[in-house]
Amino acid sequence: MKYEKIIKKICENRLEGFESKQEDAQLIAKVIETLAGEENLSISHALAVLEDAKKILPMLVTL
Repeated sequence: MKYEKIIKKICENRLEGFESKQEDAQLIAKVIETLAGEENLSISHALAVLEDAKKILPMLVTL
């Protein structure tokens, strides 16, 4: 994955206040790779998609 090494390095810095575990870097990289693969997707649009996914996910999954 193109971004995995960079994301792992960023996730090592726990001072950034990440919600997920450091081991989740690969999953985060997959999500970012998916969004980055979309043509003409701006950062603000990608963030809007993630915000909507954040709202929808609890509706689909009961833990």
